[in-house]
Amino acid sequence: MEALLLRKASRQRFGGFWVFPGGNFDSADTVQRADGSLDVLATARNAAAREACEETQLRVHRASLAFMSHWLPPPTEVAKRGKGFSTFFFAGRGEGSTSVDVDGSEITEHVWLRPDDALASNARGELKLLPPTWMTLEVLARCRCTTVDGLLEHLGQLEPTAYETRSAPLPDGRMAYLFEGDAGWPTSDPTIAGARLRLVTAHASSNPREELSPPEGGAAILTLQRTPAGQAQSAEARRSVT
Repeated sequence: MEALLLRKASRQRFGGFWVFPGGNFDSADTVQRADGSLDVLATARNAAAREACEETQLRVHRASLAFMSHWLPPPTEVAKRGKGFSTFFFAGRGEGSTSVDVDGSEITEHVWLRPDDALASNARGELKLLPPTWMTLEVLARCRCTTVDGLLEHLGQLEPTAYETRSAPLPDGRMAYLFEGDAGWPTSDPTIAGARLRLVTAHASSNPREELSPPEGGAAILTLQRTPAGQAQSAEARRSVT
């Protein structure tokens, strides 16, 4: 089982990073409930399939899309930019040919990789990944599924995970991305002792793009710190998004 990763062009936001196909909602994606309200999850599912096709020419079987997680940005990022995002991650099966064709403009390269191989490449300081991409690949790798059917069946038995990221520097200047279940998450203080559920950058930098870039010596770009036996991920931390 492999995941498709795309490399963003240098002039794009987060240029040079490897991401999953994705993008914004379009009016054509909109699904309304009977009462006229927006069905956000169904709309997101439509957008995911459409964006994958637009960016890669790969058609995705919409009915197969398994809802994995919902991501909200750090409050500090929202305050800095004056806006936030609400991002939904799905896993799904490609329809027909798995041949990929990127435009060479917004997306410059693509690669199919087993999730654990992608994480290993990041650990060697080679593949630049953003925290949501890293965590999604880690979930896929932990599934230990060898086929897409097996993966989708497994994901269908899990509750989608909600991530409201809190980011804060460690005393040595490295950045910690905290998730609910980490002792420091409620106060955005990474020095508080207790349970751990966080990603930590390899080196210090005041520039988010640089702190997530390969450090000298080929060290891991991001490292996961998680308390064992799921102590950091309580039932509250793995709540379902509605």
